[in-house]
Amino acid sequence: MPNPILARRTVLSGGKGGGVLDVFGIVAEGDSITEGTGPVPNWPTQFAAATGLPVTNVAHSGDPMSLMDTQYASNVAANYSPTSANWLVILAGVNDMFNNATAASLVLIMQSIITKAKATGFSVCLVTILKTAHASWTPQREAERVAFNTHILTNYKAMGADRVADAAAVPELSDPTNTTYFMPDFLHLYVPGFTALMTCIRTALGVLLGLAPLSISNMAPVATQAWSATITNRKAGSTIVAASSDGTALNVSGDTISGTFATTGAKTITLTETLTGYAFSPRQTVIAATVSAPVSTPQTSVWTPVGTGMALTNSNRDVVGFANVYRTARASIGKTTGKLYYEAKMITLTNTTTPQIGIGFHTSDMSLDQYQGQPATTGKAASFWLGSDDNFLDDVTAGAAIGTITSAVNDIWMLALDIDGGKAWLGRNGTWFNGGDPAAGTTPWVTFTPAGETWHFGVTLRVNTDKMQLPATLNYAPPTGFSPPT
Repeated sequence: MPNPILARRTVLSGGKGGGVLDVFGIVAEGDSITEGTGPVPNWPTQFAAATGLPVTNVAHSGDPMSLMDTQYASNVAANYSPTSANWLVILAGVNDMFNNATAASLVLIMQSIITKAKATGFSVCLVTILKTAHASWTPQREAERVAFNTHILTNYKAMGADRVADAAAVPELSDPTNTTYFMPDFLHLYVPGFTALMTCIRTALGVLLGLAPLSISNMAPVATQAWSATITNRKAGSTIVAASSDGTALNVSGDTISGTFATTGAKTITLTETLTGYAFSPRQTVIAATVSAPVSTPQTSVWTPVGTGMALTNSNRDVVGFANVYRTARASIGKTTGKLYYEAKMITLTNTTTPQIGIGFHTSDMSLDQYQGQPATTGKAASFWLGSDDNFLDDVTAGAAIGTITSAVNDIWMLALDIDGGKAWLGRNGTWFNGGDPAAGTTPWVTFTPAGETWHFGVTLRVNTDKMQLPATLNYAPPTGFSPPT
């Protein structure tokens, strides 16, 4: 195996300062320009994703440089690590200047921080203060900003710093009225602005683009059942090979990992990502997984009634479509209140690319000789049409978009229906779409307003060779608080 310390030596000679200084990870100190505002990914977050290096962001919005100096021991020094956080990157001073601090006073404070950082063991990279057109910015403050930047660009080595990133000279960041990069306050940054800032700092440090640790979202494998989940943090263009500690064959296609575990218990999944020209390539990520036993919760509902021409078999658990006509099958048990959970299994599927199948729910007064969500008809309904990104909704409101999802034989489709809360979630093979969480009530597929109606799970079929089943036993545990209706 490669030496893990050597594997982190990603720094090239280059960037203002010259020389080769190993970067094992960074601590980012500063104000709102580093912490970020709202959900916008800040530059430290983008740096970690782009390089694969660990980043600790200790910046706080509104902090002046003087406070960073007095809180250095608890805020910065406590995060130092010679193997994972050995560089301190400082972008600070604009809040002080809003309070009329001079360049000379800020140089003295910065000098104090650098001295403490070097005593701790950090290498230090300074960042020039960005230009702003904020309404409170004055010509005098701008003069102090320019003077401060000029001083650190000229004297950073004499101050004890190792590198300087001249973010103020980056073309994308030179005009604060450009709202592609700056927010309307002409001070804070949008995502493209943070990206330009991150690239400037990464270049100054000489760090290669790298592969980040991978993770697997919504991982809930069940023994003997087909399992699939999403790999996150994968770099575009990379290849990933997956291996399980128990020898289970795992397949990776794009961002999706799949396989079938034969036994329950604790496993480890090793993901090896490779991308030519990137640091840490190939990079291995080892992820713990717990394979649970199959759920044995009974599902009482069967398909009845169904639309005209649909055929029922297997004690009404299997329904087959009617040729070239939209028909809907209804789960027999519905409710006017409560949190319901249903599963349907794909038994046969004629067209896997654009299947003529809609999965969803409806009220008991909807005609079954139509598709769920057909507008201007009696009842309320919603269905997601497989093989497209279409939702068909009638008196139901779209929530989080699912996108284009196809299906395959043996897929298990799941519906969680919170009637009183007016929310519904759709999922497949143990994973709720869009990271939805029925137990927490977050990111629903659709929402609706209940008004005392009886609500049912349903499936619309249009091909007379497609078959869907309501399994007698659930394949997955219902979300907390939900249960199959009885």
